[in-house]
Amino acid sequence: MACTSDAAWIQERIDAKKALLAQYEAALTAFDLGVYSYSFDTGQSRQTVTRTSATQLAKDISRLEDEISVLMTRLCGGGRLYSRPGF
Repeated sequence: MACTSDAAWIQERIDAKKALLAQYEAALTAFDLGVYSYSFDTGQSRQTVTRTSATQLAKDISRLEDEISVLMTRLCGGGRLYSRPGF
């Protein structure tokens, strides 16, 4: 199980990635509704994306979902252990 400070840090990362994920999804939804350009605050800067970057946004969404999944597994103490015999 992760120590308390690690758990808090992991939860902060999850929250930040979820917030960014929501903004990326909102941009894709806006593109579906006919908007050509969409701006949002990433927490570090203001970013503007256009409809032509929708493919990259979809890839970024998939990457963020994967990263959140890994962090959730770490937070909950899960994971895989690989071992092989020593002979």
